[in-house]
Amino acid sequence: MWESVWRAFFNIAPKKSIAEQTDDIRQQLEQINPAFVSRLPLLGAMLNLPLLDNDVTANMETKLRKSSLESLLIDCLRTWAGNYPLLIMLEDVHWIDALSRDLLEGLARSVEGLPVLFLVVYRPPELQKIKPPQIDNLSYFTEIKLDHFTTEEAATLIRIKLEQFSDTKDDISTEFVERITARAQGNPFYIDELLNYLHDQHIDPHDTESIAQLDLPTSLHSLILSRVDQLTETQKLTLKIASVIGRIFETALLWGIYPELGDPEVVKADLNHLRQYELALPESHAQEIAEEMYFFKHIVTQEVAYESIPYATRSTLHEQLAQFMEANFVDVLEQYVNLLAHHYGHTDNHAKKRKYFLKAGEAAQAKYANDAAIDYYHRALPLVSSEKELTIRLNLGDVLISTGQYKAAVENLNIALALADEQNNLEAKAKVCRWVARSYELQGEYPPALSWIERGLETLKEIDTSETAQLMLIAGLIHARQGHFDEACEQAKHALSISQSLNETTVSARSYNLLAYVAGAQSNVPQAIEYAKQSLTLYQQTNNLQGQGLAQNEISRSYIATGQWEKAESYLQQGLNLFEQIGDVYNQIVTNINLGIIVLNRGKLEKSVSANQSALQLLKHSGGTLFLEGVLHNNLAGTYVRCENIDKARYHLQISQNLFEQAQVRDFLPEMTRLFAETDLLANDLKKAETNIREALRLARELGMPEEEGNSLRVLGKIQTQSGASTLALTVKESLDPPQFEQAKQSLTESMTILNEVGNTYEVARSQLVLAELYAIQQNNDESLALLDKCQPVFESLGASLDLKNAKMLRHDMSFV
Repeated sequence: MWESVWRAFFNIAPKKSIAEQTDDIRQQLEQINPAFVSRLPLLGAMLNLPLLDNDVTANMETKLRKSSLESLLIDCLRTWAGNYPLLIMLEDVHWIDALSRDLLEGLARSVEGLPVLFLVVYRPPELQKIKPPQIDNLSYFTEIKLDHFTTEEAATLIRIKLEQFSDTKDDISTEFVERITARAQGNPFYIDELLNYLHDQHIDPHDTESIAQLDLPTSLHSLILSRVDQLTETQKLTLKIASVIGRIFETALLWGIYPELGDPEVVKADLNHLRQYELALPESHAQEIAEEMYFFKHIVTQEVAYESIPYATRSTLHEQLAQFMEANFVDVLEQYVNLLAHHYGHTDNHAKKRKYFLKAGEAAQAKYANDAAIDYYHRALPLVSSEKELTIRLNLGDVLISTGQYKAAVENLNIALALADEQNNLEAKAKVCRWVARSYELQGEYPPALSWIERGLETLKEIDTSETAQLMLIAGLIHARQGHFDEACEQAKHALSISQSLNETTVSARSYNLLAYVAGAQSNVPQAIEYAKQSLTLYQQTNNLQGQGLAQNEISRSYIATGQWEKAESYLQQGLNLFEQIGDVYNQIVTNINLGIIVLNRGKLEKSVSANQSALQLLKHSGGTLFLEGVLHNNLAGTYVRCENIDKARYHLQISQNLFEQAQVRDFLPEMTRLFAETDLLANDLKKAETNIREALRLARELGMPEEEGNSLRVLGKIQTQSGASTLALTVKESLDPPQFEQAKQSLTESMTILNEVGNTYEVARSQLVLAELYAIQQNNDESLALLDKCQPVFESLGASLDLKNAKMLRHDMSFV
């Protein structure tokens, strides 16, 4: 659906050679952004050109290829729209395929505020049969319903049409207009065809007597059929063979697949008659394309012509067309697998159907065209042996899980499991177990996922394979999400050992990355950095750019945790550059989230809010996960807590809580609950604040997250300090400190101890500042100044401006006491 649009945008001339077309695209990309050139091969699928992968695109997984292509096209469109207004028209969207639909949604979300108009034409009844594009929820979407023509509108169309026939502007009788409109039921195409029918019959529309006696066709189908019947036999045959080719057809194919039509000049003469009858018309941009092209004026005309062919003859013509394509398009046959599958699909040639259904399914799966892949695989299943059926069902399981069709995936994989049992194929059995486990893991149903993993591992208990390692990695990921970090570490180490023995570099890299995440969650920062660097090295060996970016992100997380913000920024920027290079929007958002944490810690509150809101907008345009959206709202809440904006903090925390519940993740719950407590503290609701902070502490300890435990203890110390200060204000005997102060000292001392062990100098300094404030309330200035002497240099060295400001204010206030 999009090929002609992008060929026009990139100004590609099909008459040129593939090399020349490729060079033209490269020049266009260089003008837009030289960094985009590295992703040029991705355009091959969209433009139907055989573009070879390069170092950047070769290792991209199918999902990344799709998202990277979409982001590239979005960026190109936004650049063009910055130079001039754009109108993009898509017709017959009621037949839109899934890939084209996803691209339309992404483009539509990205053009808000730009001079771009999408004119999308569709028939609502047919649109309901597929998943329609989700664009009607956009604030700038407008639907214009094209109802049947009124008599006045029909009169205008009739007048214009008749002027084309006679070059005169004679008045048309009301009776004629009403009769034509009534018979056509206001359908403009039907009206147009009725007028063509009258013109073919040489009937004068002003001759009321002849019109009154005329028996007009009773349906659009019979009308077109009656018009086709007026053609000569060769013209009819030309029209019918063209209908087998498709709505748009290349003229050379007509005499190529059916030489009986005559010489090219004879066929072209017949086509000229079809043009005069307005049944098939030449493409308006024919001068720009390699071969002369025609198209049926209306899809109904093609359908009528096609349905008039006997079934056996249709089958023969489809096969002749497919054989012609195989013989003449040998060098570029991969570009035509969908058409070959379509045409052989209408024949009884089972061997060819099987071949091209499989090829088309695999090609669709490689492009992440999952709906098409599912359809082709299902059509291939009745035609294959049990050995091949097992392979297809494994592929189907992969695709169904990718599209979230988990129930269908499990049903299909259970059949695959039975086939693997029959064939005693242990590797296939383990793969089935892995995919079923993956389907449950993606739904957050961890117990059945772990059960299937155990089943897969039991199948391979005598041998260690790549499947064994991948099963263990899924188990490790589940354990990490549940906060069972020791189990996660054990699984990741075992997967690493197996993958290293098998020289499975990518699996080893993923194992190191999981180990880094677990070590970081347990605040073992040196170990986390070491694991992440090992992962980075392996991804560099395989030139996996996405993997390299992920590893650099993991390294930066550890440096953020220890307050080494400059090192963290360096790794984050390197990762961001890679994600931008490959068009990985999702991980660009993740990286910007981590950069936003540094901005927040430095006290740049407005910049932090802006960064997180921009990331949310990008997430909205690209379509992200519940988890990632929850993290962004959690970060915004944290920023608003630092801004002391209670209402906005609570607003984003509520959204975050709902999203985390839907995503069934727990590793952010301690931080989120702590932020709820800090919001309650700002509102001076000390009872609720203490309840929430103790829940945050419980979660942090349960999940084995010492850094978050240390941060929660600091907040508990603040709550106890404020509670003590309130008690002190109401106490007559001011010389006696309330017990909450001693409790606060204990909490803050424990916080500093834990954060020291973790190695996070910044968070230690924040706890020291809170304890300094407590000593100042007690008028113990020496202790307070001693703590300020420790924390203030840390804030200065890190550029933590807000914390530094608070420390200086406290020091200043004490100078007047």
